[in-house]
Amino acid sequence: MRIFTFLFIFLSSLSAHASSEKTMQDSDIKYLTHLKQNVWPTIYKKSDVAGLDELTHPNFVIVDNQGNTTSKTEELSFLKTYTWPHDEFEYDIQRLNIFENKTAIVAGQGKASGKNEKGDYCFTYISTNVLIKIKGRWKAIQSHVSGYQPSCK
Repeated sequence: MRIFTFLFIFLSSLSAHASSEKTMQDSDIKYLTHLKQNVWPTIYKKSDVAGLDELTHPNFVIVDNQGNTTSKTEELSFLKTYTWPHDEFEYDIQRLNIFENKTAIVAGQGKASGKNEKGDYCFTYISTNVLIKIKGRWKAIQSHVSGYQPSCK
């Protein structure tokens, strides 16, 4: 009977821990989805240098499709004078994984459209973002942007 009681308590604690982990992962998935689809674009729409600084890890790097890199310092400097040109923007997440080592990958397709001096435009691109969770906060440490297509068809 003692063994049965011990097993019941042990299995119950495992179940509670698994349930807690599942709830935490669901919460992180919701947060990362909101971050990538709403918070990150809003930072660029508003040229929010402080917001980008808060979002990114000190070692944050952007890699473009030619392999060129932009450091966090360079991106913060760029954002100071950036003006968001798009009327519409959306980001379709095609992959969101959270790993046991508190690393996440968020990847998908961005689509932007608007009007400029050449007329109406629409383009798509692919990005993969790597984030790490430090002291309970997700920080972007790398973004890879490529696959630019000058049309949304």
